[in-house]
Amino acid sequence: MGNAYKALRNYNLALSFYKKSNDLASEINYQEVMARNYKALSEIYSTTNNYKSAFEYQKLFAASRHTIRDEKIQIPERLKREQLAEDKLIIASLQRQIQRQKLLAELEAKQRLKEIEIKNLELENQQAKIKRMNTLIASAVILIIVVAGFLFMVYRQFLQKKKANIELTEKNRLISFQKKQITDSIRYASKIQKAVLPPKEIITEIVPQHFILNKPRDIVSGDYYWTTQRGEESIIAVADCTGHGVPGAFMSMLGIAFLNEIVNRSLKASSHEILDQLRAHVMKSLHQTGKEDESKDGMDIALCIIDMKKKELQFSGAHNPLFLIRNEELTEIKADKMPIGISLRYNQPFTCKKLRLLTDDMLYIFSDGYYDQFGGPNKKKFSMRRFKEILLEIHLKSMEEQQYLLEQYFLDWKGKYDQLDDILVMGIKV
Repeated sequence: MGNAYKALRNYNLALSFYKKSNDLASEINYQEVMARNYKALSEIYSTTNNYKSAFEYQKLFAASRHTIRDEKIQIPERLKREQLAEDKLIIASLQRQIQRQKLLAELEAKQRLKEIEIKNLELENQQAKIKRMNTLIASAVILIIVVAGFLFMVYRQFLQKKKANIELTEKNRLISFQKKQITDSIRYASKIQKAVLPPKEIITEIVPQHFILNKPRDIVSGDYYWTTQRGEESIIAVADCTGHGVPGAFMSMLGIAFLNEIVNRSLKASSHEILDQLRAHVMKSLHQTGKEDESKDGMDIALCIIDMKKKELQFSGAHNPLFLIRNEELTEIKADKMPIGISLRYNQPFTCKKLRLLTDDMLYIFSDGYYDQFGGPNKKKFSMRRFKEILLEIHLKSMEEQQYLLEQYFLDWKGKYDQLDDILVMGIKV
């Protein structure tokens, strides 16, 4: 049995059987069997790296060989035969014992295999239960982590939103305060701008029959009107500055100041000379030399010099024309196609158009804001054509009615849309 398990490399069982064999051989002093056991035990311990035990059994094996050799010399032939017979009986007995042990070992092995199978099944069931339990636990942990993460994110977003709302409220409060300050400043600027514009009483003295439709897009306007009296001549202008709101208002006040300076200094300047000088002042003030990266700001203007007694009119315009309605017919007095400011034609002088006037002639000068407004059923421009048609329709009415009707036409056309530009229309009746 020891030899069998040794061959199968089951060294633990082999050692067990070799030691049992050695105990039996020792009882009957069977030196040859003992020697074989010692040798086998030494080899197994050597194979399993237990060199100390291997050495001990190797010494026992060597001693047994000497004993066997000595016995062989001393024992007579008859005793050898008896001994041989006895050995055979012992061997037969050992073989039977080995066979019985083998059967018992096989039964024991089968029993152990069954037990192992049962234990493996139990272990597998237990492992399956543990695996299911681990899966449930892992799922629960993941769910808890996900829910906790979600709640954390929600809470964090809530805190961030709360913080953002606080900051937004503070910013809105600050913006509202700043907006109020800016609005107050602009309203005050509007008062200054209105103070700079000629008062209605002065305009009425200069031009008794007139109306002015002035509708800034914002609080302050980039459109302005200007009048003055020079001897028997009335000088009247309507201008449209670059931009609107505060930037346009700055340009408008600059234009009014320059016109006052030019007329006060050049007492006999004709309409085109006034525009030439106005352009030079604007270009100098804005440092315009014709370079690509410099400001292109300026203004469009229509300027009339009217001698009511002589019924004579001088007109010069930068983009903005003059409309004359006489005998229910509208005539457009065209302006020069260049602005007050830098342009490709800034070296060319403006032209002066001279006209004879008749009593009840209607003159209109204006900015482009009225006829450029989008509105109507299809959100289109009001157009110059419609503007002329309305003026022909209302020109025989009083100044107050003309102003009112022009404003109503504009509001009806604009409807729900925003006003795009400043509106300025001035009508004068000769």
